[in-house]
Amino acid sequence: MVSPVAPGLVIAGMQSHFGKTLVTAGLLRAFRNLYAPNGSVGGFKVGPDYIDPGYHQVASGQPSRNLDPVLCGEDAILPLYRYGAEGHRLALVEGVIGLYDGRMNLAADAPRIPFGSTAHVAQLLIPGGFPEEHLPDLTQNRTLLASIRAAATAGLPIWAECAGLVYLSAALDGTPLAGVLPCHTTFSEQLTMGYREATCTGASWAFRPGEQISGHEFHRTCITAPAARRRLNTAWQ
Repeated sequence: MVSPVAPGLVIAGMQSHFGKTLVTAGLLRAFRNLYAPNGSVGGFKVGPDYIDPGYHQVASGQPSRNLDPVLCGEDAILPLYRYGAEGHRLALVEGVIGLYDGRMNLAADAPRIPFGSTAHVAQLLIPGGFPEEHLPDLTQNRTLLASIRAAATAGLPIWAECAGLVYLSAALDGTPLAGVLPCHTTFSEQLTMGYREATCTGASWAFRPGEQISGHEFHRTCITAPAARRRLNTAWQ
């Protein structure tokens, strides 16, 4: 027997910056207070977003879940919703502009680890996020920067996404960084956002030529110095 699903309400807007997250969080808190102590309200977020569900959880006291038909698959949306809404009196779903939204998290504490060498690692992962908020910490650990440069030269497999790529560039808005890649990065006023389909163009430790992946792009940084960019041997189309 399938248990009944809580009634749902979608909070939407014409575009970003219309206050959807603020309204959703406010309603989650209001319904949490209304239903206490014998009921609860669950939150959901459309698209690959981890920041807004965090606000949902603070407001509702319950985990918030992503509903993303692209990265999770359409067949997973209803089970995710049913599971997340189970036991609640109401489910609130925060929408996005179209289907696009999402952010990455930078492990900004990485340069503070009590070592400055990559000699003991077999592969290196540098995730994305907000490098502009941690530039002093990211640049002052010169031992780690030098170690990453040496490791890259020696052929250490490195996976760097979003701000991780920024960290590997020569500089961000003039502030020197690792210098592994022959390019500079800079912030722009324009937000680049959307789902992407990519095809691997060459063999690597992670993928074979012709393999395809689905991903989400969300950033305000861009690569500068076109001449340097042309020297980059890109792995994806």
